[in-house]
Amino acid sequence: MANITFTASSSGTAMITATNNSVTGRANVTVSAAPAPVVTSFLLKPDTSVALKGTIININITALNGNLTQSLFNGIANITIAANNVKCNSAPVNVSFVNGNATIQVNSSIAQFVNVTATNGTITGTTMVEFADMVISLSRGYNLISIPSFANPSDTVLAVQLVQNNGVQSFNPATGLFITPTDLQPLYGYWINVTADNQKFGFIADTSVVIMPPTRNLYEGWNLIGLSANRNEIGSVTPNSTFADLRNGDLPSQWLYSRLVSFDEGTGRFATYTAVWI
Repeated sequence: MANITFTASSSGTAMITATNNSVTGRANVTVSAAPAPVVTSFLLKPDTSVALKGTIININITALNGNLTQSLFNGIANITIAANNVKCNSAPVNVSFVNGNATIQVNSSIAQFVNVTATNGTITGTTMVEFADMVISLSRGYNLISIPSFANPSDTVLAVQLVQNNGVQSFNPATGLFITPTDLQPLYGYWINVTADNQKFGFIADTSVVIMPPTRNLYEGWNLIGLSANRNEIGSVTPNSTFADLRNGDLPSQWLYSRLVSFDEGTGRFATYTAVWI
């Protein structure tokens, strides 16, 4: 017994003959076209959901039937972008699939949230990415952060929508209680309980109006505060400059605060995304 494999280049009927001197044998073989893949949706998965503005984000697109990849799909999907300013985005108008997968590159020259949608007839799929002015890396568990200026959006739910988390908390020094904030504001500290590894929080500055540097009241006892700074001051903010108004001299006994918790003791500087207990 012998086995041999033939590959058909198209559908149809073929006669296969085997001979050995006077011994011969024949068989008719009918080849039918493979059924067209059934695709019900596109899954868009970015290599990162949050990146600095001007950075390229790669988005892999997979053709699915339910939860199953359709590796026979070699069609085309149209790409559409939705953002506050789509003129600042770059992305292809369409993409071709190979074995059920395709990859596109998306960019934005300004900080904004961007919705990316792939469509082919009634087949569709979408994802959201954020191009930010500043990106803060977060670890699983509680992370203590602040924002350096007024944010857009400032709504807490919208601001952290691309972070896998189960809550944001701030501290009310007037009552001594933790609260759930509705908005993120500069000069305040926030605890974010992150529920997955390798998460990122993107800060987008509100540039719609010219504003004075933010201020806030402090209370006797513990206060959880954030640090306000511009992009040129990142990593260079010191306690001496930050709390100059709370110092009546060089001696600690002349200061209006007694303790700082949560800054880089090695450099003696604050990072603009950290929060501080004072």
